[in-house]
Amino acid sequence: MIDDSYFINIDTELCDALKKEALLAYFGFTFTTVLKTQMSGLVKISKPRVDESESTYFSLFFIMDTPDEAHKAHAERFIKETKWNDLAKFVPGVETVLQVPFINIKSEYFLSEIALYVALPVMALRSFICDKLFNSIVKITGIKAGDIVFWED
Repeated sequence: MIDDSYFINIDTELCDALKKEALLAYFGFTFTTVLKTQMSGLVKISKPRVDESESTYFSLFFIMDTPDEAHKAHAERFIKETKWNDLAKFVPGVETVLQVPFINIKSEYFLSEIALYVALPVMALRSFICDKLFNSIVKITGIKAGDIVFWED
């Protein structure tokens, strides 16, 4: 018999992780797959709550609408085939790009996180987020992005 205390509650772990980050901005996006399926979602840009002015990493949290298995497969392919490491080429200070795996079972949404680790703390200024980070995300993914909205605490 397996001890239930061995298993973690994924929802609780995700909520706890998100509480440790400060939301900086978000934007909606769409893209069309090679099979002409329209996909849509939201990207949340955040940083650790440790220091309000500087960060050692940025989190890109993708949430995509996946009402059926076909949409889920397209979302998985989008995340898998995007050359995330190219963000290190286009975003100053980014040293390491890490795709954080999520288990997406029985959900109408597909979740994926991309963590961008920087060598030195980077100021999370609006100009940096718009001119460097946002534009680079759009460039490497090929998405059609909506307006970026900055979150005010």
